[in-house]
Amino acid sequence: MFFLSLNIYSQEYSTLIVDGKAIIKEIPENILVSITLSSKNSDYATCSDNLTKSSNSFQKELAEKGIDPGIIKTRGFNIEEDIEYQNNTRKKIGYEGSISISIESSFSDKTLQTIMETIKKSSYQFTYIVNFVLSESQKQEIINYAVAKSIADAKMKAEIIAKAANIELVRINSIKYSKDYFSYEISSDVISLVDQRTPIHMPMNITIPSSDEMTINQEELAVEKSVIVEWITKSK
Repeated sequence: MFFLSLNIYSQEYSTLIVDGKAIIKEIPENILVSITLSSKNSDYATCSDNLTKSSNSFQKELAEKGIDPGIIKTRGFNIEEDIEYQNNTRKKIGYEGSISISIESSFSDKTLQTIMETIKKSSYQFTYIVNFVLSESQKQEIINYAVAKSIADAKMKAEIIAKAANIELVRINSIKYSKDYFSYEISSDVISLVDQRTPIHMPMNITIPSSDEMTINQEELAVEKSVIVEWITKSK
């Protein structure tokens, strides 16, 4: 995108506004496993106790199999009424509850295999989602690189436009940039340009295989950075 304004300063000077973009792809270093344990019971206290026992037991099993307890986080605890409708009548059956647990670590087949095997061999009621996410060091490195590349893209476009329009780039007047966002794509192709500018985590559901081995190749993550650069220009 670019815009040439003719109403600035004098007949000699004007402004040129150029949109610079950079799309960087990277394979995420970390794995994030989100697990939800659930329980139902007619009694509130029993439902709550069952959830707590299941969560503690599950986390203990993971730790015994080599998963660092420090990366096992409890993210939420919820209990609500279990309602059924019978003959258009609302009937309270009891209570249903859930505990959300997350595990984030550097990705390895061994770590994922350990978690999946623990889930597969357990008697817990659960659902789970596996995401591949950028590590904190990756985020900062990619953001810095994308910013530099988007500025370079804007500069290249401005130079091409200036040459074609027979004008001179005097100096940069202002630079505006968008928020960072990360888009997880099923396809490894370059992401399409979308309006959303907040983090997007598209979960990858993994079915536990019947065999003892499982290897996952994580998809690339595409990161887009956009800047708007305003140049002061003058006629040649």
